[in-house]
Amino acid sequence: MRLNRLPNLSLSAAGILVALLAFSSVIFGGASQRHDYSLALVELVAIPLLGLAIYRLVLTGAWRTNRWLLLLVAAVISLPIAQLIPLPASVWTSLPGREPSVLALELLGQTPGWQPMSLTPDATRAAIWALLPPVALLLAMMVMDTRTRLVLAALFLVSAAASLLLSWAQIASGAEALYLYPHTKVGAVGFSANRNHLATLVLMGLPIAAAVGTASFWGRSAYESSGRWLFGLYAVLAIITVGLMQSRAGIVMAGPVLIGSLFLMWQATGRSGSGWKAIGFAGLAASGVAAVAAFGLTPILARFDAMKDASDGRFDAWPTVIEAGGLFQPIGAGLGSFDPVFRSVEPLADLSPVFFNRAHNDYLEIWLEAGIVGVALVALGLVWFAWRWRASWMSTLTGSNATLARAAGFSVLVVVFHSLVDYPIRTETIAVFVAFCLGTLTMAPSVSIAKR
Repeated sequence: MRLNRLPNLSLSAAGILVALLAFSSVIFGGASQRHDYSLALVELVAIPLLGLAIYRLVLTGAWRTNRWLLLLVAAVISLPIAQLIPLPASVWTSLPGREPSVLALELLGQTPGWQPMSLTPDATRAAIWALLPPVALLLAMMVMDTRTRLVLAALFLVSAAASLLLSWAQIASGAEALYLYPHTKVGAVGFSANRNHLATLVLMGLPIAAAVGTASFWGRSAYESSGRWLFGLYAVLAIITVGLMQSRAGIVMAGPVLIGSLFLMWQATGRSGSGWKAIGFAGLAASGVAAVAAFGLTPILARFDAMKDASDGRFDAWPTVIEAGGLFQPIGAGLGSFDPVFRSVEPLADLSPVFFNRAHNDYLEIWLEAGIVGVALVALGLVWFAWRWRASWMSTLTGSNATLARAAGFSVLVVVFHSLVDYPIRTETIAVFVAFCLGTLTMAPSVSIAKR
């Protein structure tokens, strides 16, 4: 078969699968656990897309230009697989942190047999399945053309806007039927399970909105002009929504993300007549900030004030998470093992009615579950991201590829910083969006074509 007759992701069933994965991840992937059926829908869509993307990567040779990222992805997938390999009793009983498991078997009168490294094999297997959607989209991005990437950016933006509008309807009506998850029946959450993850999604959309809005500056038709202001409207609604949902992390990040998005637009159009349009976009977004300050400042300040008296316990628990993680180094306790491990080491003085199911710091949780290897993989991923994002800014090339890559970098930073106090990327919604952003960076201009 000739290579130019291979399936084109922009015009084939694979393109439809990409769109389905983008929409399904937002609508059904807003929870990180205890919603197996909805998450399974997202994972099932990812399976055929993953196969087609690998097929296209191999037969076109596109894998060669992305080999470092592909090696990193392979290492990430290999980690939970390695944690599930059965080991003889003489090996796994000697691993750090396994003493309580051995003692429990002895108390039951049982002889230790073959066991995997992971203390929670079922949760680790679930983690492997959860990796399929973001990995599938990331590989598919490596064989997409520019037009398809722009269309996918618009699809993510439309999905984020739909979740945003749903959150407004939830606030306005309070109807339980508008909530997708039984444990979330109040406030603005959209398609997500909690307001913090919706805040992450909405803020990730801001730079993408700026990029797509900038792309519309290059045309002169009335349709493109209307599209530009529709994306400006998204910025206003996003800022107001973050204020209404009162997510502390979202509120803190909103200002820097908005400034970065406006800088992106100015950088792309500032030296032309379209730069004034970017200034108008800035004014429109600023009106959203003014609306939040005028009508929502008091409850927002109350949210931060509450931290002085009684926080949700995450800060107090971090030293315990760090100490518990140290017991399992260098291999960790297994992906998905945080809950039972933390329960086993939580000091009695810290017990409360609050269910602490996550570390609320993804880097610490990775330290506990994946050990030094997991932390090293995160560090390598951040280095690759910084290298590619810097390359997109250093390049003298202009156009949708460069602008979208720079916007994608801002979106990834939202997750990088929010992960310091939460676990956004553990939802399929955010994980797939991050995969889109990283895939965009793989196709960004990498070198400057002109020297000054």
